[in-house]
Amino acid sequence: MPIFQNAFQALEHYLKAYLRMRGISEKDLQKKFGHRLRDALKEAKAKGLNVSFDPAAEEMVMEVSTYYTDTQLRYTAFGEWPIVPPFLVISFVDKVRSAARL
Repeated sequence: MPIFQNAFQALEHYLKAYLRMRGISEKDLQKKFGHRLRDALKEAKAKGLNVSFDPAAEEMVMEVSTYYTDTQLRYTAFGEWPIVPPFLVISFVDKVRSAARL
């Protein structure tokens, strides 16, 4: 699942860069969010990030992101995950990047 791993890693970096620009320290980023993309996205939105994406599709992406959070996409060669088209994840990541102006 390297495409998902790489996309979610990019998403994590975009969200954390946005949050750093909004005054959250590196220490707080690690302590409060770690690799929890759903939490980081929620905080970024609370700090003004406006991502224009279909809410149902966003929820699908965030559901799959939990496998990134617990490292299954990185370290597990097999398993059962919800099927989400890669283009949907990549499109969402690109929308976040654009909204964050990175």
